[in-house]
Amino acid sequence: LTAELPGVGPEDIDVQIEAATVTLSGQRKPGGIAGDGVSVHRRERQFGTFRRGFELPAEIDVDRAKATHKNAVLTLHLPKLAAAEPRQIEIETR
Repeated sequence: LTAELPGVGPEDIDVQIEAATVTLSGQRKPGGIAGDGVSVHRRERQFGTFRRGFELPAEIDVDRAKATHKNAVLTLHLPKLAAAEPRQIEIETR
């Protein structure tokens, strides 16, 4: 899963994984030169909080999941959870 998040640092991003659902949330803080005596007529980037959920076709192995952030791109490596293998159960006799 790849998300382009310009203006959002890794410290402002939260990634939650529950079964087959991945939720990205965070906050884009206003930046630039706006301040005392400066008015902005047009802003190209929005700021504020965001939240986005993704339903995946298989459950995720949370222990092996990894996230990297480079050049405003968040990349999540989400390996599938290994399927439970059928196993033979011995029948005891008394």
